[in-house]
Amino acid sequence: MIGCAHKAPPPAPDFYPPELDRVTVRDQHHLIIRFTEPIDSTTLDSLMIEDLGIIAGHIQGSELVLLTEQMEEREYTYTVVARDRALNRRFIKGAFKGSDRLDTIPPEVAAITPPPFGTSVPRYLRGKIRFTEELDTTLSPAIYLLPGTTRVRPRWRRDMVCLEFHYPDTLETTATYQILIIGNISDISKNGNQIIKAFPFTTDSILPLIETRGRVDPSCTSLVVARKEEITGIGVNLPITGYRLYLKDTADVSLMAIRITPPMVGYGMVGDSIINLKDTSAIDLEDLLR
Repeated sequence: MIGCAHKAPPPAPDFYPPELDRVTVRDQHHLIIRFTEPIDSTTLDSLMIEDLGIIAGHIQGSELVLLTEQMEEREYTYTVVARDRALNRRFIKGAFKGSDRLDTIPPEVAAITPPPFGTSVPRYLRGKIRFTEELDTTLSPAIYLLPGTTRVRPRWRRDMVCLEFHYPDTLETTATYQILIIGNISDISKNGNQIIKAFPFTTDSILPLIETRGRVDPSCTSLVVARKEEITGIGVNLPITGYRLYLKDTADVSLMAIRITPPMVGYGMVGDSIINLKDTSAIDLEDLLR
């Protein structure tokens, strides 16, 4: 018997506009408006809240995530033209109760591009760091591309959530690189945090690396830099778990541990279980990474 293949009908077009799901007030500066489906960026442009200024906002799927001026514990009315990705639209008018609750949660890194241990990364590198909330953009972490100790120039998006950067030169084919992100950040409510992230990525389709572990004494958050003729790996020592380095080759690789504040430095070799830190003068990180 010969079966007959039938072509499936095309998917039905979407004619239904999005509806409001809920409004969540996190604290006196943060508000989330959630819809029943992913929304178009024009939705944010149409939003107006009576007697409350919007400092910044961004879209995450079906949510409008907003940073506002300081709220009072009273009712606010708003209007918005909600558009889905098929550009079906619905005019929505509603109200929510503001909050005077303080924001006490420090910001964190939510996602990084290129991703840690990423493969087949484009040779013309355009990177992005997305944070968990809007930040004070007068502070930016430093971003280094290694080897080569190239500090790339970051640029904040208007939403104050994403920090973009690009590497001006074309990356080598089938090469492994390390990204180091280090510095202090702060949200609008002055909750601060120190960011230290380090990871490898490659322009190749595979990333064959050897994991090596150890710890730093005294136990602290610090950088651990692996070097032969040039830097071959970089990791972060954490007080409880220690550090992990991912290297192509572990033979005759020297290690340097760096604590920024208070300044301390220690030296060792791959295979040492402990790197002992000693007090030093003020640290010039760019000089130590050369």
